[in-house]
Amino acid sequence: MFTPSGLELRHLRAFIAVAEALNFGRAARSLHLTQPSLSRQIRQLERLLGTQLFARDSHSVSMTAAGDALLPHARLVLADLDTAVSAVRDAAGEAAVLVRQLWEPIARMCEADAEFSRIRSELERIYAHYPPPDSVEIRPVNAGGVPGVELRPARRTGLTIVYLHGGGMVFGSAYGYRGLAGRLAVAADATAIVPDYRLAPEHPFPAGLDDAVRTYEWVCERGTAPDDIVLVGDSTGGALVLSTLLRIAASGGRMPRSAILLCPAAGHVAQQADSAELSWEQRLYLRTTAAYLGTDRTQWERDDPITADLTGLPPLLVQIASGDIHSHRTRTLVERATACGVDITLETYAAEEHVFHAFWSILPDADEAMERAGTFAKSTDKRK
Repeated sequence: MFTPSGLELRHLRAFIAVAEALNFGRAARSLHLTQPSLSRQIRQLERLLGTQLFARDSHSVSMTAAGDALLPHARLVLADLDTAVSAVRDAAGEAAVLVRQLWEPIARMCEADAEFSRIRSELERIYAHYPPPDSVEIRPVNAGGVPGVELRPARRTGLTIVYLHGGGMVFGSAYGYRGLAGRLAVAADATAIVPDYRLAPEHPFPAGLDDAVRTYEWVCERGTAPDDIVLVGDSTGGALVLSTLLRIAASGGRMPRSAILLCPAAGHVAQQADSAELSWEQRLYLRTTAAYLGTDRTQWERDDPITADLTGLPPLLVQIASGDIHSHRTRTLVERATACGVDITLETYAAEEHVFHAFWSILPDADEAMERAGTFAKSTDKRK
């Protein structure tokens, strides 16, 4: 069926409102428009269709034969659209409920202060629900002594993503994060390296940071130019990305092309509050922070991304969820980076889940965020 170029849904809604009221004033009020604005939309529709839809004079409005012919079809188009929108919203609502249900066992464990080993196992079970896209090949890799996985989508350029997973520096694994890193690799047409950096409390700070830096150096040593490397991290992995960049800067190394922070848990400063008033996520964050940093935080405080000098960092993309418990500190980080002259972009998504990106296969906003992150990785080049 031929559709005139320039025809918009607002034209059809305006047409139906006038057809039902046969009065421009009442129709305009029902659409919360001014009468001149409504009249312009009707005239635009008539010009696009090349015919008059209403016969009108100073006293009355009536339908023409063309208007009578258009009305049932216009109603059908809008009814189909409304049905489609409702179906999408229902699916998104069901997906959000599913995500909350997946996190319920973790919430119960955290409220009971369960051992880290139990939480680790449950998280791996959750991650297993979301494998990478079928086109991604998974290979084991040894990144200069740091084990991990390499994810290779069918279509890829010379770009390499070094993905530092989240988990409070206590949880998570390269294999568990293969789904999220693999989806980003597809969006960026890039190879992704996900290191299994050492975790606390068995290996406290700076073990994880040392492994992250070593992985970056290894990617460079095997022939990938820093201009073709993008550092990516979610949650505390986002904070680890910033710490890695600061370590590279301190050593005089070359910065990567850019970096992407997905719902970063920026900084590890302990929150002072009555534990009874904290959510399970906040209580877990305090536990993992204590396990990672221990009692001597002198070295960390010199390089805390929230307070460090961020001058000279490459372009950054930061994506957060509107309901994320870390969003306030992330905005503080963005303000500080901006003040330090960093080219930084902040995107906020209408989601409640921290690192909602992990559920890209069922949450439309998460999949859109992955696409936008991939586009950023491909198109952004660091300042010379």
